[in-house]
Amino acid sequence: MDILLQLAQSDRGVLRQLTARFDVAATPAKLVAATRQAIADATDFDVRDINRNFDYDCEAYREVKRNLGRLIASGHLRSAMQISLELMKQGSRQVELSDEGMMTDDIEDA
Repeated sequence: MDILLQLAQSDRGVLRQLTARFDVAATPAKLVAATRQAIADATDFDVRDINRNFDYDCEAYREVKRNLGRLIASGHLRSAMQISLELMKQGSRQVELSDEGMMTDDIEDA
């Protein structure tokens, strides 16, 4: 069990999978922190991939959705709304910088 915990602590993807599979309970503060980290992971991209259809972390997006649902179900609506706004901002930026949203000439303004 200790090895599994060490692995999960060193790899957020493993931690996400374990948390989802075993429906690990978390305090609202930990859910908020985990959701913010998942947004950062989900919307992260390599600047060398700007204006291309780059890969993104689907599991991180699933964690965002799962955690938002948990926050809403537990009555933490203000936190869920704030996180939703962060997700919209970061997700929109991700799309704008992909081949779906930005032209090469616009990169200098990003």
